[in-house]
Amino acid sequence: MMTLAERLARAKEMPRHLSELSCLTGHKVERFDLLSPERTSSIRDQVRLTPPSPSVAWETGFREKETPRFRKFLERLHSSNASDVYLWTPATNICGLLPPLPRRAVNFDFPFNLNPEGILTVLTSDLQDRLILDYSEAKEGARLEIEAAGPHWSTVEF
Repeated sequence: MMTLAERLARAKEMPRHLSELSCLTGHKVERFDLLSPERTSSIRDQVRLTPPSPSVAWETGFREKETPRFRKFLERLHSSNASDVYLWTPATNICGLLPPLPRRAVNFDFPFNLNPEGILTVLTSDLQDRLILDYSEAKEGARLEIEAAGPHWSTVEF
């Protein structure tokens, strides 16, 4: 059961969360589309119990995710683990997780201001692999750190 503080935080963050997910999926996401906070917490706990997995990281410009090179990288990820994916943003823990969707249904051409924290995690529904996109502003302009983790995705070259 959620505390009053948790319910208030959820109400405050929900519009932003639904907007982020709508941008990432290309269709309007409603509150009723989300998993319950309890189910979200259960999945988060399962992820935490998963032993550490190998990972690799690269840094590049934010706009690199709009290139054919990045799209080919995504296709190679999909080929190595074609499980549907969860989209995890900073508001997910408070508002709820969207049920898994096909990786190809995710819009990676999202704007730099998608969320103020500058982070998106794509987690396979089998909880084996994850892709973390961590973006920020630097002297060189908008930067993107890409981390691929898990037994399959960590082996995929960018």
